Amino acid sequence: MFEITEQDISKDDLTSVIRKWSNITGKDAHFYHVTTNDRATRIRVTGLYPERTLQIYPRGKILFYERSGVAKWIDKVSQYLLQQDNAEMPKISIVRFKKSMVRLFYKDKMSTRNSMTDTYYVTDPIKIGNNTTLSV
Repeated sequence: MFEITEQDISKDDLTSVIRKWSNITGKDAHFYHVTTNDRATRIRVTGLYPERTLQIYPRGKILFYERSGVAKWIDKVSQYLLQQDNAEMPKISIVRFKKSMVRLFYKDKMSTRNSMTDTYYVTDPIKIGNNTTLSV
């Protein structure tokens, strides 16, 4: 199951939301993914597919991270969106899903280096109802 843990994060909310997530440390039973509100709504219904809706995400990969990396990815996604020619930054959301939904994943070295937080990826969709055993 995919859950939107925080949504409608606007440009004006960025500082307080990043500060809040920066104070969260450690791991829990979930992985997290930061994206636009529109995409988060689709993810909740259909699952995560390797689309390249944001150019900062590599083609053909689904990136996700531990909750301790959410603040850095909110910053990274918002900076990307603010650099676009849009008159206003689209609102963003934080999606989380159980680690047990991912059978096999890999560390994305470039994204880990660029975001300064461990970032993982898969190339296959993460669908609603995936309840496979986690293995690294």
